[in-house]
Amino acid sequence: MDEISAATEETVNLGRLDGLSIIYTGKRESVHPLRMHLPVGRRLPAYATALGRAVLAEMPAESRSALVPDQIEALTPHTVVEKDKVLGIIEDAERLGYATESDESCVGVRCFGVALPFSRPAVDGLSVAVPISRLDNGRQDLIIETLLSVKARLTLEQANSMAR
Repeated sequence: MDEISAATEETVNLGRLDGLSIIYTGKRESVHPLRMHLPVGRRLPAYATALGRAVLAEMPAESRSALVPDQIEALTPHTVVEKDKVLGIIEDAERLGYATESDESCVGVRCFGVALPFSRPAVDGLSVAVPISRLDNGRQDLIIETLLSVKARLTLEQANSMAR
């Protein structure tokens, strides 16, 4: 978390899948005064968060479908509420290795998330939350590259520790 926070200067969240929700278990605050406020202990529907989508993307398709409700509650006017569209977004996250959401859990904020490789299927993830107004000059690419780099390193470390 500290490495991602230092590289991006944005809010980094750690969370765990609990039923249909992500519960936020840790965070590092952005250095900027304008930032997303999401207290540790808060629960949000996994389908509407980048962190949750990244964790769901690590699961078999039938398990994902069971964790996305047929009737989706909108958290903001921008939340995707069609189950098939949400499942398509999660499929994209599986292909890319990371998930995104924009304005869906908090208006004005875009989030990028990855699942952590500590269990199979994954239940933990990290996300970076950034006000959309700051996403210029390659910041989005920097955030995605940083998350994917940390995920790859943790995956390698996990594989090496299991081989011992």
